[in-house]
Amino acid sequence: MKTRFLGAVLFLSLCAVLNAAPPAASGDAANYSDKKWYQNGKGYAEALEIQKNTGAPLFVYFARYGESDEKGLCHWFEKRLLQVPTVEKELRSYVKVKFMFPLNKDDMAIAEQFYVKKTPAVYAVPAEGQRQRLTPFTWTNKSPKPVLPDEFVSELREKSGSR
Repeated sequence: MKTRFLGAVLFLSLCAVLNAAPPAASGDAANYSDKKWYQNGKGYAEALEIQKNTGAPLFVYFARYGESDEKGLCHWFEKRLLQVPTVEKELRSYVKVKFMFPLNKDDMAIAEQFYVKKTPAVYAVPAEGQRQRLTPFTWTNKSPKPVLPDEFVSELREKSGSR
């Protein structure tokens, strides 16, 4: 009788362990911050691991700044789109990675995989699927104009397979 009871307890314990949630991933993959930006190649590797564990889409941004480049397109993109509350709110569900030019050799290889020719270069990378380039600007007579925040969010959702 004791043997059957111990066997049943052992069996139920084993079933409970097997049906339990998988252990949380170590480090940032367990709880990534919705406001954190991962940086360059090392951050990109971490972001891919988080994406693998959570299924969250990636938002990848390649930027270049000049010494006194307050009017550059990257600054413009950040101020006119990334800092707008509707865009900030949408990006909370993405794992965000920022590459800063000039890049080292390994990071340049990643930029080449993304076919980055000009900055800002912005991509949505769904958990299942190919990276998609986003268009933060429209061009008229060689002059850039930022898209409206709602248009950017719509394109981001569409290309990341989100909502």
